[in-house]
Amino acid sequence: MSRSGRLILGAVIAAGAVLGATQITSGSTNSTKESVFVGLVPTRLLDTRENATTFDGFDQAVGRLDANTTYELDIAGRGGIPTDALSVTANLVAVNPSSPGHLTVYPCGFDRPLASALNYMPGVNNANEFTVPIGDNGDICIYAYAETDIVVDIYGYYIAGSGGTGEQGPAGQDGTDGADGQQGPAGATGPAGPQGPVGTGITVKGSTGEAGEPSFDGTDTGDVWIDTNNEAWVWTEQDAWDDAGNIQGPAGADGAGGQDGADGLTGEQGATGARGPAGTDGTDGADGQGGADGLTGEQGATGAQGPAGTNGTNGTNGTDGTDGADGASSSANCAATLRWDLPACQAATVNVGGTPLGLVFDGTNVWVANNADGTMSKIDPTTNTELVTVDVGIEPEGAVFDGAYIWVANRGTNDVAGSLSKIDPTTGNVTTAFTDPQGKGLHGMAFDGTSIWATNTTQGHVYKIDPADGSVLLDISITSPKAVLFDGTSIWVSQEQGTSVFKLDPADGATLSEVTGIGKSFGLAFDGTHIWASTNTNPGVVKKIDAIGGAATETITSSVGNFLRGIRFDGTYIWVASYTGNSVSKIDAADGTVINTTTYPSGTSPNELGFDGTNIWVSNSDADTVSKIVPL
Repeated sequence: MSRSGRLILGAVIAAGAVLGATQITSGSTNSTKESVFVGLVPTRLLDTRENATTFDGFDQAVGRLDANTTYELDIAGRGGIPTDALSVTANLVAVNPSSPGHLTVYPCGFDRPLASALNYMPGVNNANEFTVPIGDNGDICIYAYAETDIVVDIYGYYIAGSGGTGEQGPAGQDGTDGADGQQGPAGATGPAGPQGPVGTGITVKGSTGEAGEPSFDGTDTGDVWIDTNNEAWVWTEQDAWDDAGNIQGPAGADGAGGQDGADGLTGEQGATGARGPAGTDGTDGADGQGGADGLTGEQGATGAQGPAGTNGTNGTNGTDGTDGADGASSSANCAATLRWDLPACQAATVNVGGTPLGLVFDGTNVWVANNADGTMSKIDPTTNTELVTVDVGIEPEGAVFDGAYIWVANRGTNDVAGSLSKIDPTTGNVTTAFTDPQGKGLHGMAFDGTSIWATNTTQGHVYKIDPADGSVLLDISITSPKAVLFDGTSIWVSQEQGTSVFKLDPADGATLSEVTGIGKSFGLAFDGTHIWASTNTNPGVVKKIDAIGGAATETITSSVGNFLRGIRFDGTYIWVASYTGNSVSKIDAADGTVINTTTYPSGTSPNELGFDGTNIWVSNSDADTVSKIVPL
């Protein structure tokens, strides 16, 4: 049954990754807006396959898309997406394509772009994440170059935030200058004028949480912070704050007034009378102080949109959010296509370097840190083969992907300080981005969408690092910090020797809460609502923590093994590795039920876990292998 899905054959539509602030361009207005990301429980909105279902019964089993076909999919008002959402973030899967091709996703009502959202090959299920503005009618268009089935699962959206100012409309017609120098209708728009440059690439760093000039120093020239009165404060080359004016939402139709001389103080806007014909403007003298104007009249119709300012340089991509159930799972795809013979549909064991630890997925390949060899192995998850090995630092442990580069924490030794290596996942080029001034001990890593976070377990430091130049933005002291995690709002840090989990403000590093009694925790995971912590104890314990309230809500001790290490969320289940039990447990995130530990064997001493959107990956430290688990 399909409520709104529409096929357009051979046509081009005419006329055109928990919370984190960003600027996006709306598909309906092409204006730059301050927005926030809202995560959702993954929900399926489209599945064209025969006998397939969606969460609401619409856009299901509608049949394969023919070549050169565009499908219009309703987004707004479904699966938790509000009608005023600016854009949607989802996972797109091309299932069993008939020939090589690509999918293009764009807001309906606009010209189809040349860029591809997903390339596919025949006989292989291909998946990719995308974020796209929503069209004026609340829908998005999906164009298929070659015949294929399509699956779309949403897991978040962007919505307008506090209201960044758009481009200033054209100036209104000057009225006849009155003898008393009253500015007339243009006076009301005066305060909004300074905000215009926001559209040209100035990046708002965040809210100060206080009124007036910020009480702290800026980081870089041009940094902009907004106070509680919506005043913009800019950090200047003189290392001082400059008041750039109020950024309240954009004015209406009234543009700037005619060319003015030195204006006196403008009174409040009076009701606009009928405008007389404009006389020839003489040279404006110094205006006298305006009288108190009457109440502002009704806002006129909005003028035509001025040309958009030049966009600023895009920031570094945000960190991968908690791994949800991206697209149809491998087991579901393989069952649908009956291609269990393909490597992508099979569990596997891949030989890597000595003592593999940290795992990370870059959207295409899986990377694992070989601690004993000082290398990183790059693995193709579709063929289950090691593609390349690159040299990094001494004793690499944790790893994270920032959307452009792989970052690796090299622990170091007593003689060689720890460091962070930065790897180009395409070329394999490696640079040393940071050397730890405290010496050895680097371990855990996370990315908050702007900055890199790393823990030094031995020396008791948590670093916030600028990925552009490797400089330390914050240095926070916590006893034996181990795992570090970003939940979309806050930074969480566990302890190797202590028993607490700390919730930190990523802006200034302040401790927002300390959850005690957790135990010696080696791993953290986020399921969209709760933080999960695994303990390196006998027996092993898994703790479920309220991410907002900061209290432990559930303790799981049975059937998960001893000395727990890595923990990961796949969108539905929590997975945890038992180092001494040589097993991996699967836990229902909703009720904490341990599904089993026997169906998912691993190698000797399973340590860290990774998720590629379909499969769970396990680093087996004492076997020098990586196991690929296909969830059943």
